[in-house]
Amino acid sequence: MFSACGPVSNSDAVVFASGADLESANPLVTIHPLARQVQRHALFVTLTRLDSALVPQPYFARRWEWSSDRRRLTMHLFPALRWHDGALTTARDVAFTIDAARDPATGFPRVADLAMIDSAVAENDSTLVIVMRSAPPGLPPRTLTGALPLDPAKGSGPWNRLFWCWDGRG
Repeated sequence: MFSACGPVSNSDAVVFASGADLESANPLVTIHPLARQVQRHALFVTLTRLDSALVPQPYFARRWEWSSDRRRLTMHLFPALRWHDGALTTARDVAFTIDAARDPATGFPRVADLAMIDSAVAENDSTLVIVMRSAPPGLPPRTLTGALPLDPAKGSGPWNRLFWCWDGRG
């Protein structure tokens, strides 16, 4: 459980106090930096994470390789990552997330970061293929985004519930 206020009876709970509200559990519509950090590090597992030198390292994507022309990126995902309800998190979820982020109706504020992507296709549950419009110099910047569930009450990160309250003092 991940809690932001009030008494907590569960010994596995983390109480998190913040000077800002979590504007949404959906990282595709969130712009506040603190909210994005909570999503990235507590609620969802991202495809990659940055090391101390800001170099992408394996996370949900355990490894990846480029085609010889660098227009096709194949990411091999950890096959046992589960949503908080127990369902597997799959390459289809990641492809859904990339497609949703690229859809203008979503209003993703960093949609320009995805302009290099032509398509994202799940070859199977643990293999994602991202086809680029042209060869990029490295991984797309949005590999720090992972998969989003169709049900916004689910997550895949280390904390499986998020409660917050505002007490009006501030």
